[in-house]
Amino acid sequence: MGKISTAIAVVLLAIAGFAYWMVHSEHEKRKEAELQLGLESSKIINVSFQQRSDLTVYRLSGDVVSKVDCEGRIFHPEQRTKAPVKVSYSLPLSAINRSAYTWSQGQQRLTISIPDVRVETPNVDISRQIVRQTGPFISRECGLVMARKTAIALAGRALAEARKPVHLTNAREAARKAVADLAGGILSGANLRGVTIAVLLPGEPNGTADRQRWDETRPLVEVLSQ
Repeated sequence: MGKISTAIAVVLLAIAGFAYWMVHSEHEKRKEAELQLGLESSKIINVSFQQRSDLTVYRLSGDVVSKVDCEGRIFHPEQRTKAPVKVSYSLPLSAINRSAYTWSQGQQRLTISIPDVRVETPNVDISRQIVRQTGPFISRECGLVMARKTAIALAGRALAEARKPVHLTNAREAARKAVADLAGGILSGANLRGVTIAVLLPGEPNGTADRQRWDETRPLVEVLSQ
């Protein structure tokens, strides 16, 4: 009777061991599949971004006003100019390199760290500007001087406005959404489903609790280069 009990115990232990091995093996397979999904997703997005030009993510438009003058030999004319201006904010996609991608195992979330937005040179619509000049006499020389000053002043005021925190915040959030949408579209076109895209702006910490690299034994850049 004791031998039978021992045999049964051995069989039960063997079955339990096999069941544990099966569960562990299945778990490892799922982890490997998730890792491969992250690697493939990052590679596809990275290649696509490297082939693209700068992405315009936001535009600011409105009117700016400048007031300039000219120190003439006799007279001191002034000029007030109002003109519509547009300023674009762009993101250099090619600057998002291979080290910008982080995969959150278990959450299937691909985090992309992007550079800051770039404020482009203001586009002043001179054809629609409204000019008001004051002074008893405006020489040709003073006219040219005030025109040059006006062009510089309008662009400067537009740039100063574009760099205000409220507009930079709007542009950065627009960049976050644009990159997430673009990356999601790239993965969808490649028939890669189930990946959540998160975008980190400069200075933002990654709050993911289980943040990890693709392969803990090697840097991400080495893995992606394979």
